[in-house]
Amino acid sequence: MPDRAHKAWQYPRPVRRYDHYCRWLANCIGLLNHREFVIMCSGLVTLGTMGAVLDFAMILSCSHHGNTSWVVSTGLVFHLIYSLILAARVFPILQLHIGFISRNELANEWKRNDFYVITSARTGKVVPVNDQIGRASCRER
Repeated sequence: MPDRAHKAWQYPRPVRRYDHYCRWLANCIGLLNHREFVIMCSGLVTLGTMGAVLDFAMILSCSHHGNTSWVVSTGLVFHLIYSLILAARVFPILQLHIGFISRNELANEWKRNDFYVITSARTGKVVPVNDQIGRASCRER
């Protein structure tokens, strides 16, 4: 199997450049759909942010004029809350993936700490953090 590939249960062949399994889409995110996933997250954050800004402006406008029914005001408040929750839920995911893209790292590699290394004080060699975690737990026992 190629490096950075993963055999998923959904497909007969390995997913190249496997990033993660997205529960929202019920699909693996890999080489062929990673760009669309990031665009989807960007769009959802933009949608939530712009929706909240427009709802807030409309609530201020409606309260200033004072001739709006309670149904419209309640709908605007609920949509404002919905938009804020949407943006708050998706923004951390987008922020993580922008970091992964800037480091050419996959979420699967980040989860396993593949690229987190330290320099050994004794030998001066680069040692993966996962090896250090194993050694520290062995010393504690």
